[in-house]
Amino acid sequence: MRQPTPPSSAAYDGLGLAYERLGGFEAATTAYEQVLVIDPDHRRAQRKLEGFSASGVMEIGQPLWRDLGERIALLACAVQRRRVRAGETVGITLWWEAMADIDRDYTVFVHVVHPDGRILVQEDALLLRGGRGTSDWPAWRIARK
Repeated sequence: MRQPTPPSSAAYDGLGLAYERLGGFEAATTAYEQVLVIDPDHRRAQRKLEGFSASGVMEIGQPLWRDLGERIALLACAVQRRRVRAGETVGITLWWEAMADIDRDYTVFVHVVHPDGRILVQEDALLLRGGRGTSDWPAWRIARK
């Protein structure tokens, strides 16, 4: 009788990535932790868990996955309040991940659009992580903006 093959760190790593892309950050965390049980020196799993912790990724309000050119992905967003009155402030948090080395600095923008298509409010800013632009982000790190 054949012995069952023990789970590999690569399998759990792939599972973590799949959960992450579906917005299941708690399940992704569990998978990456299992990677480290099997292979304590697994660098990407270590970086993923560090990134989740440092960016507060576990508090995400609305997970999503938008791959923007196979270099950077928008992982999730959280909107502080859905209804605001004129003059009030609303907080929006976006979580980004560098999926590979990036050769330039990107800008992020958020537009609030009226139903007739007019831009009512906008903010444009350099996308930074720890004061560094995207051209200086290490791959597989998560940033919160």
